[in-house]
Amino acid sequence: MRDTTATVYCLVRGEDHDAALARLPANMEWYGVWEAVDADRLAIEVGDLAEERLGLSEERFENYPLRRVLRTGRPLPPGPRSGTGGLTARRGRT
Repeated sequence: MRDTTATVYCLVRGEDHDAALARLPANMEWYGVWEAVDADRLAIEVGDLAEERLGLSEERFENYPLRRVLRTGRPLPPGPRSGTGGLTARRGRT
């Protein structure tokens, strides 16, 4: 986040937005990167990499502002239900 002023969209598993919002800082603190994050530039989206359309509704997925996924989550299962639905998935670091 030091090299950009962009909004960073974070797909986070959770029962709802509040649960996902609590989960993200906890995980980033565990990895020791939360201090470098500008929380005002985070956009939290509840979903799951392992689900079709990333766990998003069809309408939300089709209108999602991204076409590339930089991920630090668990490995995707093989096959058409890999969740990315045509998005480019690339393993990376936060």
